[in-house]
Amino acid sequence: MSSFELPVCIPQVYGFLHHAHKLSIILKDDTYLPWFYSSYLQLYTAEHSGEFKLDFYSFDGKYPRHPGINTNWFERELFVGLGQTLLPFIIGCINNGRYVEILMDEYYISCKPAYKDWHFPHQSLIYGYNEERGILQVLGFSRTGDYGKIEMSFSEVEEAFYKSSVAGIGFFECDTHLDYSNTNPELNLTIIKTYIEDFLNSTNSFLTYTPEGAAYGFETYSVLCDRFKEEESLRDDIRPIHIILEHKKCMVNRLQYLHEKGQLAEANTILEGYGGLVKEINQLKLMQIKYYFTRDRKLIDRVTEGLLGIIKNEEKLLETLLKKLDQYEFKRSP
Repeated sequence: MSSFELPVCIPQVYGFLHHAHKLSIILKDDTYLPWFYSSYLQLYTAEHSGEFKLDFYSFDGKYPRHPGINTNWFERELFVGLGQTLLPFIIGCINNGRYVEILMDEYYISCKPAYKDWHFPHQSLIYGYNEERGILQVLGFSRTGDYGKIEMSFSEVEEAFYKSSVAGIGFFECDTHLDYSNTNPELNLTIIKTYIEDFLNSTNSFLTYTPEGAAYGFETYSVLCDRFKEEESLRDDIRPIHIILEHKKCMVNRLQYLHEKGQLAEANTILEGYGGLVKEINQLKLMQIKYYFTRDRKLIDRVTEGLLGIIKNEEKLLETLLKKLDQYEFKRSP
């Protein structure tokens, strides 16, 4: 074959690639939506490699496993030592229905922000190729910062892989009968309710993953606001507020899904409330972007005031949601 593409989607969560790549694969149809809406509900903050991080929490760990997908990974030194050649390996994987994740230096990739500016080893997801055009079809962040479909030349990818200070390559296998993900693909109202209660109380009920010094739920807003005051570099990092925005968008879609499946009655009030939160937080995100260009500290003050200001409203929405879910389970019980 001179060209081939595997199916992918742009997922609801893409702020961090350890979520985005696998979700781009498993959410291409509705099979794993019940699992998705039973997850991606709690937020947490922690320090990772000296860097502040606000992310979706999973009881499965820092890099949670996803159902229906198994990961295989080779560090570059092992890959080369086994006598593998990059492009034939990638094309062979794609032809056999395996998505390829590659870690390479984006300094050498012309469609990336780091191109010829700074060295930045980072992952991309390869889902297709065209030999006649000499390009790979990739999901990742473009020069404009948008997550989506982009194209990379064969020659640039080879240079970025072999010249990177750290590199690796692997594939995601989706058609095996073996599943090492340790996840239940069905909708789980018990886990949903536990995550909601934890979010409301800024707690973590899952002992399987308890990072030191972590904050959870509403406390993540307060921690982020405090860090904004202390750390100038964090004010330039759009990822934390983007994750909060993704959280609210997921809540809207989750509420619609539960309502459609008959497990949440009279959802309009909660839906309207979360729709309003999406608009509010999107405005706060735009303020932070404006700060990046203007350095107007008043904009950061407005962002922190806005984040702290939504807590009471969201508390009421989550308390109402919990009551409705309890009512559904009570009616369902014999």
